[in-house]
Amino acid sequence: TIRKLVRRVTWFGAAVLLLWAPLSGQEASLLVGGVHARYADSLSGTAALTTLQLSGSTSNTAGTVTGSLSRFSSGEWVTQVAGFGAAVTEVGRGVSLGASVAGDANRIQGGNWNGQASAGLLGVLSALRTLVTVGASVGGARTVYDSAVGLNVLSLRVGRTVGKGTTLSGGIVGVRSDTVEYADVSLELNYTHSRVRASASGGIRSGDLADDPWGQAHFEFDLLPSLTYELTLGRYPQSLVGFTDGLYATTGIRVRVPGRTPPLGAAERPVEIVRLDET
Repeated sequence: TIRKLVRRVTWFGAAVLLLWAPLSGQEASLLVGGVHARYADSLSGTAALTTLQLSGSTSNTAGTVTGSLSRFSSGEWVTQVAGFGAAVTEVGRGVSLGASVAGDANRIQGGNWNGQASAGLLGVLSALRTLVTVGASVGGARTVYDSAVGLNVLSLRVGRTVGKGTTLSGGIVGVRSDTVEYADVSLELNYTHSRVRASASGGIRSGDLADDPWGQAHFEFDLLPSLTYELTLGRYPQSLVGFTDGLYATTGIRVRVPGRTPPLGAAERPVEIVRLDET
């Protein structure tokens, strides 16, 4: 059992570092926690969760890679790797165009690999303390039932500074595959003051895979200039690849690499990275 655990952790770390290699490597988070979820019809219950997240950014690019290793109380393992990257270039005053790629892969012990991947175009408009992002992408998904489907995604997100250290944003994402169609509407509030950052978000879904509302609360506190404590808890909705909704909670430490340019703040970032956890 110990040998199997070491082998899985080694594989997990190698996969995450391989995907992270092209990034500038400005931040690394190590989180532990738990999740209560159902993976299709094959596995359900409570699991311990370990997550490693690596991210990097410049003035016009941003990327993040996340790897998670979960073990259910019944003994099964679930391994997950996800990544997102985007780059834009300014083509006019307050107007930028670019491209993005995203994907994730999951494996249940004794089961198949499944996940999804997509690539597309971005348009960004920034004016009067408001940031508008429009995206369109195409891709594909492999479900837990061993079926492959095409994937089309349209998104619109609007964020605005509403007070000192406070931003409010909302968005809509439309997803269409060979078998399902649905739209997600979300709202997020972010607050920053000195060494503290907090956010709360929520969303609802209509169409296929309709679900109860979901949400997330996130808290950060800078222990040192390069060391941050994180706490996150929430609920995620059903996944296109066949995972049903679930609850999750994680806590841990994020380290910023000394000597690097710090990640862009919300007011400076031309690209918003928004990831919906599908633990």
